[in-house]
Formats: sequence, structure tokens, C-alpha cells
Amino acid sequence: MVDGDKTVEITALAGGYLPAVESLIVSEQAGLSITSSSNSLSEDSPPATITVRRHNTDKSQKLTVTLSNSEPNQAVVLATVNIPVNESSVTLDFAPIGDTLLDDPQPVTVTPSATGFVQSSTTITVEDHETLTLSLTASTIDENGAGTMATVTRSNTADNQLPLTVMIQTDDQVKRPRWRL
Repeated sequence: MVDGDKTVEITALAGGYLPAVESLIVSEQAGLSITSSSNSLSEDSPPATITVRRHNTDKSQKLTVTLSNSEPNQAVVLATVNIPVNESSVTLDFAPIGDTLLDDPQPVTVTPSATGFVQSSTTITVEDHETLTLSLTASTIDENGAGTMATVTRSNTADNQLPLTVMIQTDDQVKRPRWRL
């Protein structure tokens, strides 16, 4: 029976707490939803999975869905997918792209669309994975003898013109080394 969209209130109750109330619209319109296996991935992570689901629609035909990606330089997502006949969903990969830029976390929004369907979207944050390497010229030194030289190298070579502040510390609170930079 088609009787239009309905608003439902959902209430959470627990002893000693004030109730929490949220509204939810239950729609009879044909719609697409999208979910992901992760809200955040590192640039060097294996792909996450995205599931695109169709709701309130005839499943006797395949449905071609177009996917928009807000940051194609941060992640790879297929441009179109087909939800097969008699299926309500399809799963695909969301593959983060590793770069050599120290560029902070990047939110990537993926939005599925198909003619006549209400849209939704999901956002996955691609986290940086730039690293520092520390190497010492000697792995053992005398307490009162000669020291060792430390070299710090950063993996992000594309933007190495930017200044970088490096903090050197030790876990030995009694015998702190004297650092000369």
C-alpha cells in the first residue's frame, strides 16, 4: 500500500539519563544508499569496499548506477556499476591513492546516482602516509666516548621545499644524550 513518506521518532532510554530522540523519514520513493567498510583509510591501505543498494524498486531489471568521486586524485572508484537482475546491491572497491605529498587528511565523498532515484552519499577520509626514517652512524657508543651521527630522511620528496621541524628524543630519562644539530 502506497501511503506516502512517514516520519518516525526513535527514542533511546536508559536509567538515570535524559532520553535521546531522533527523527527518521521512511520513504516510499525509489532510492539509492551507499555504505563503506571504513570511514578512514591510510594512503597505503588496501582498498575498502563500498556497497550501493537500491530501495523500493523493481529488481527484475539491472540498474546502471553512476558514481561521482569528489577527489579523484585521492582515491579510485569505478565511474559506473550495474546492480544485477534480482539483486538489491553491488559491492565495489574504494582504493586510496598514495602520493608523496604531506597534504593532511583528505575527505572523499562518493555519490551514486540513477535516473528517478533519490541519492545519498558516503565520505571516506584518506589519511597521509608520509614517513620519517632515522639512521645512526653507530648503533653502540661509550657513555663518555665519541657520539654518533643521526640522519632523518622524509618520504615526501615532492614537497621537500617546505620546512620540517624534527624533534629528537630518547626513552632514557637518566642518561640523556647531548644532541647537536
